[in-house]
Amino acid sequence: MNSDSMALVVNDLEVEYRTKGRARVRAVAGVSLQVGRGEIVGLVGESGCGKSTVAKAVVGIERPAAGEVLYRGARVTPISRIGKRPKNQRNLQMVFQEPASSLNPRRSIGSQVADALKFATDLPQAKHEERVRELLDMVGLPKNAHRAYPHQFSGGQKQRACIARALAADPEVLVADEAISSLDASAQAQIADLLVGLVKKLDIGLLFISHDLAVIGEICDRIAVMYLGKIVELGRPEQIWFEPRHPYARALMRSVPRIGRDSFPESLEGEVPDPANPPSGCRFNTRCPFVMDKCRVQEPALIDVEQEDGGTVACWLQEPGAVVDLDTLATEREVASA
Repeated sequence: MNSDSMALVVNDLEVEYRTKGRARVRAVAGVSLQVGRGEIVGLVGESGCGKSTVAKAVVGIERPAAGEVLYRGARVTPISRIGKRPKNQRNLQMVFQEPASSLNPRRSIGSQVADALKFATDLPQAKHEERVRELLDMVGLPKNAHRAYPHQFSGGQKQRACIARALAADPEVLVADEAISSLDASAQAQIADLLVGLVKKLDIGLLFISHDLAVIGEICDRIAVMYLGKIVELGRPEQIWFEPRHPYARALMRSVPRIGRDSFPESLEGEVPDPANPPSGCRFNTRCPFVMDKCRVQEPALIDVEQEDGGTVACWLQEPGAVVDLDTLATEREVASA
């Protein structure tokens, strides 16, 4: 895709933390992705792989150690200690995991949505109340919701209010970090459907971060699979779901129970390495069933796949001219070891 047409562009992003012992941990170790308007890009991976850190860096909460984040062509500046950000970035918004902790319990929902209008738009104050009601209606809240307080709402309704507040800033890209994971199953489906509808209606981009593979596969236009601070595969949902090219993506997708599957779901073996001391070579080599000597000494780059459905993958098995079907390779190895 042409990065010039993307509303959000992340280039070689690195984010580091210092532990109590002052060790340096690269939570994000060179992530690149793009989100266009009208597009939903999913970011998946096990807990601790760096997904939420990417989200925070994208909206300026975390300061990159290297790389850059571009929003509407301009480099995103990290938010200052007093909470200020450049005017041209005030409509870059994020929806967090816990709606209850994102809302002030002492203020009405309407006043909190109005805050975003004051902060991020030039809409005259005389029109704020009307706009607040429009936004609350847009996310499916009742007519008197602007007068209500957070404790009067369910978890799903609170998240709808948070989404309305984010939309008040008129964003071109919305970042949703585990925005449905704290909700019950019914509310999760409703909020996911709401986000899909808003992307289409408002022509905004959505970076949807989740560990729920079923939801990711259902609503996203593209999926990025992340492992230990890096993206190992990116492609269309049908390709990632049914024909993943990276062994980690394959194991991740096959761990999800599916109707009609003959055997029990597969699970990932071994422990996730310490991000403060990642393995040399491919970061997945300590858990990969297809590991080769080369994997242990040299890290593969994320390369374009020369096939009709496109996509990118970082695996030595998928070098140009030598693309390997992992299911076929697994079968051949089972036969050879029998």
